Amino acid sequence: RRKQKTRAGTDPAPNTVRNDCAAISGLLRHAFKTGLIPSSAATQLTLPRLNVQKPRRSLGPDEAGLLLVCAWLADRSIVRINKRAAPLPLDRRHMRLGHKAPNFMFPLLATFLLTGGRLQEVLTIPWSNVDFRGRMITLKQTKMKRDANRRATRHVPMMPQLHAILRWYRYECPDRPSGPLLFPGREADVPLKDIRASRKELVLRAGINPEVTPHYLRHTYAAMRCQTIERGAAIDLLTVASELGQKGLTQLEQTYGHLLRHPDRH
Repeated sequence: RRKQKTRAGTDPAPNTVRNDCAAISGLLRHAFKTGLIPSSAATQLTLPRLNVQKPRRSLGPDEAGLLLVCAWLADRSIVRINKRAAPLPLDRRHMRLGHKAPNFMFPLLATFLLTGGRLQEVLTIPWSNVDFRGRMITLKQTKMKRDANRRATRHVPMMPQLHAILRWYRYECPDRPSGPLLFPGREADVPLKDIRASRKELVLRAGINPEVTPHYLRHTYAAMRCQTIERGAAIDLLTVASELGQKGLTQLEQTYGHLLRHPDRH
């Protein structure tokens, strides 16, 4: 497996090789236990070492702000959110996306960044799940993992920035959607399916990491919330895990342990 190449012509990642070996060893152990083979060769497999230093999977505040500015300039429907604001030192004519790009990349990326929702959780949000008065967004869980105790939905507080953006998008945007969904596709009642082309073009123009995906933005939200101070104290980690749709603190501590040990949290 390590001698094979991926579609991009590169070597497979060590984690990919280890996952393949785990599947093969599981089959060999089952065959050995059922008597189909005299011995298992899984004990002779040599697994590659994993890279301990994982690449950063979240954006910094400046990068996130730059991405939103580029999305704001690229949206064909946006003229000016605040008419009194000074004009930005960027030309919108050079930021426009292709004709197939949706007109709501700015509120869409803002929703990813400020809710931590997964791709399908955000793309399928109906307006009925957006509570402007209570400042709360309800997301439908997409990863349940066959756990009957997990809730089908979760509630995420609507930050002031997202509240202002979505309120403008709902009531003042010239091309606001008329259907039940925040981010519809070609039909008003069908959610948007793919944003890869528009997302890649925006990331390229923003000059940030070209590998930025909606899951990248989810990590950005989680990293931001782990460092949030509420009422003079660090935010409860169970609250962050609940907003992300995680069952406990194990995954949160594994992924953001370096942030949780920051002296500002104590």
